[in-house]
Amino acid sequence: MNKKSFFAISLIFVVLAGFSFQCGKKKKIEESIETGKNIYEANCSPCHGINGEGDGPGAAALNPKPRNYKKDGFKYGSSIEEVKRTISEGIEGTAMPTWAEVLTDDQITHVAEYVKSLAASSAE
Repeated sequence: MNKKSFFAISLIFVVLAGFSFQCGKKKKIEESIETGKNIYEANCSPCHGINGEGDGPGAAALNPKPRNYKKDGFKYGSSIEEVKRTISEGIEGTAMPTWAEVLTDDQITHVAEYVKSLAASSAE
């Protein structure tokens, strides 16, 4: 095998490996979002609403009102780590509780992925 053929085959392998990695990463995020949706519906939707619009049944009694992710995005940062921190620590002066005592770090990650997907869906 000459150098050009070896380089071409190597390049194809690298491209295919990268594509496979991206597909696997996308599937993992999709699975995380689906898991997060279930956790969100059980714990967060009473205030934030089933679709993340801040219109859950408990929202009417709250001041300030829960965040509407579809309209307002994120107040304390939109990176996955910033969203996780908000979920974990809660927000002082609001009804947003500290979830780190209730949910595991993995569950908080799943919820953060789901909440980010709600905000992203409003941009489409």
